[in-house]
Amino acid sequence: MNALLTRLRARLANERGFTLIELLVATACGMIVSVATLAIVISSVHLSANYTDRIDSNQEGRVAMERIIQALNSSCVSATLPPILAGTGGSDGNDAVFYSSLTDSPTITPNKVEVSLVGATGAQSLVMYTYDYVSGTTPSTWAFAGTPSTSDVLLPHAAALTIAGVFGYYGYTTSGPLALSGTSFATPLSAADAAATAKVTITFEAQPSDGSFTAANANANGEATDFTDTVGLRLAPASTASGSTNTPCT
Repeated sequence: MNALLTRLRARLANERGFTLIELLVATACGMIVSVATLAIVISSVHLSANYTDRIDSNQEGRVAMERIIQALNSSCVSATLPPILAGTGGSDGNDAVFYSSLTDSPTITPNKVEVSLVGATGAQSLVMYTYDYVSGTTPSTWAFAGTPSTSDVLLPHAAALTIAGVFGYYGYTTSGPLALSGTSFATPLSAADAAATAKVTITFEAQPSDGSFTAANANANGEATDFTDTVGLRLAPASTASGSTNTPCT
C-alpha cells in the first residue's frame, strides 16, 4: 500500500506539462473545430436573412397587388364609360391612370387614381396617387384636383419585369369568335386604345423592404418575388358574335 501511495504522489508531483508538438496538434484541432463551427453559424445567419427577406418581399408584394386590383375592380364607375385614361399624364407601361370609386367617402362620383412605378432604376417604388373629384355632372365635364390628396407607397422597393413596364393594356378583337387580343396596345395609350382597353395586366418584382436587394446580386439568393395578375374591365361576359365591339364596362 505504501509503495502505491508513493508512486501516486510521484506522478501527481510531476510538472513535466505538454510538449510543443502536443500543443501544436491541440491548437490545430481547436482551430479546425472553431472554423467549422463559425462557417455553420455564418451560413445559418445568411440563410435566415434570405428567408426573412423572401417572406418580407412576398408579403409586401401581395398587399401591393391586392390594392391595385381593388382599385381597378372599382374602375367601372358608369356603364359603357371606359375607365382607363389617355392624354397628357395618361396611362403607359409604368403608369396606370383610371377612374375608381374605391373610396371611403359617401359619394357617387369617382376619383382619379394613378398607380406609378417611380424613382431611378434600382431604387424604384410603386405608389398610388388619388386625385379627388372637384366638379362636373357628367363624365365629359368631370374635373379632378391637380395634386393628389393621398400618395400611398404600395411597395417601397419594386422593379418592372419587362421592358414594356408594369402595366399591359388589351382590347377585344372583332373577327369571328372573340377573345382578348394577344398583343397589348402600344404605350403611351392613345385615346382610341384607352377607350377599347378591357383588360389590364400587372407584373412587377417585389423586393425586400429593408433595401438589402441590389441589382448586383441579380436575386441570386431569392430575396425578391415576382407577381403577375390580370383585371378584366367588364360588367358582363363578352359577346362572341362576329363584329361585336365588347367595349369595357358593358
